[in-house]
Amino acid sequence: MVNEWILANGEPQKAEKLEVMTFSLGEVGKLKELDGVILRNENGTHLVTKEAPLAIGGCRYDDDRIAVVRIIGGKVLMGGAYDIYALTPENAAKRLKTPVVAKLSPIQKLELTPIFDAASAVTAYITPKEIREVIVITPEMISQNGGNPVPCHNEWDAEGVHTPLVEGDVFVVSDKGTAKGYRIGAEEFAETHKLIVPTKIIDKLP
Repeated sequence: MVNEWILANGEPQKAEKLEVMTFSLGEVGKLKELDGVILRNENGTHLVTKEAPLAIGGCRYDDDRIAVVRIIGGKVLMGGAYDIYALTPENAAKRLKTPVVAKLSPIQKLELTPIFDAASAVTAYITPKEIREVIVITPEMISQNGGNPVPCHNEWDAEGVHTPLVEGDVFVVSDKGTAKGYRIGAEEFAETHKLIVPTKIIDKLP
């Protein structure tokens, strides 16, 4: 029910997702373990993603999903964490269509080396632009929630952990009917999206 609250109390807006340098790392089930990033236990493979800070031990993904890591605003690490997650095979086919030769700085190469070493195959892509519906978390929403961060359920989190959204964070609406969506942090959103401001049509005076 937490996502329903966001839809009921937030203001939907359109945003354009910008092109982003993204590296495919291969299928989740074929990744090697990487301390603090790619973990395995009896329940499967978990990725530690900064989009779900309360998911202790990371978020579990199905083995056939395609793991990706992105460079955001020229940065490999944001707050010390990779921007890593996993796409369904269907979404991967739609978004990972434009392979490129990545031009990386020495620092980017150094920071990406551990995760590339854990990958089964590495390919660089430019993910395409797309239009999305989003809800930006406002001070009013925080106030309506008793002054507390607004919880959401990331659609890709199979274990149902609630992720707190603070002012400026964004809830991307994937499916209104089922209230599916996920969090994007304010900093990442600013680097990867552009809000679309509706154009007001003014009738010409006679």
